[in-house]
Amino acid sequence: MRVLIVPTRWESEVVLGVLSDAVPDPAWDVPARRADDLLVVEPGMGPDLAAALLPRLEMLELQAVWLYGWCGGLTPDLGVGDLVVADATIFAGEDGLAARVSHPAPDSLLEEMRHLAQESGRRMVVGPVLTSDHVLSSVEQKRAGAASGAVAVEMEAGPLAQWATGRSLPFAHLRIVLDPLESALPATELPTDDHGYAQRGALLSHALSHPGEWPSLWRLFRQIRTARRVMTDVVGALVRPGGPLGPKM
Repeated sequence: MRVLIVPTRWESEVVLGVLSDAVPDPAWDVPARRADDLLVVEPGMGPDLAAALLPRLEMLELQAVWLYGWCGGLTPDLGVGDLVVADATIFAGEDGLAARVSHPAPDSLLEEMRHLAQESGRRMVVGPVLTSDHVLSSVEQKRAGAASGAVAVEMEAGPLAQWATGRSLPFAHLRIVLDPLESALPATELPTDDHGYAQRGALLSHALSHPGEWPSLWRLFRQIRTARRVMTDVVGALVRPGGPLGPKM
């Protein structure tokens, strides 16, 4: 079995829109669906929720662990919708010091993503990705994150990469850029749950009570639309017959 971890509802909706035959797996206490030998799990956002999956993953006979979602760009060449393939994860270890886990991307993924990037006019970057325990929302925070040597930042890979590589399991990590380096996210946290979900009324109330953030909110929602379109194309390439996550030929 292969597991595809997609952190939030916004991201998993894209994946499940392509995997229309995936059926719910009631054995999980977080959203999980199966399509043949592929298990798609939505743990929520952040390293703690990702780490909470590990006892359950221990019980499975896994062939590979995949992580897919969007990220913040940490290099000036990355724009909205560009592709990032991680070959290492940088994160804070248990001793509080920076740790780095190497996990070179499989050739099948690199080949598929290079082809897709070329066809779509997107940039593809291969490099280390930083796992943060909080959202890097400001340009200053992102620049500080870039000092780690990472090309992008996300919030789930650290515990998953460490666990998978410690068991000699292939770990593939692919991200789509949502917010580039010079694009700040709204300063006030949006009223979403751990899975990135918010009622429309709550979002509207937030927007009305924070009029100074309307430009950044409008920019964010436009970026989300772009990132989701690219995510759909990427998932389609991954799960097609013969693709890196597709049915076995």
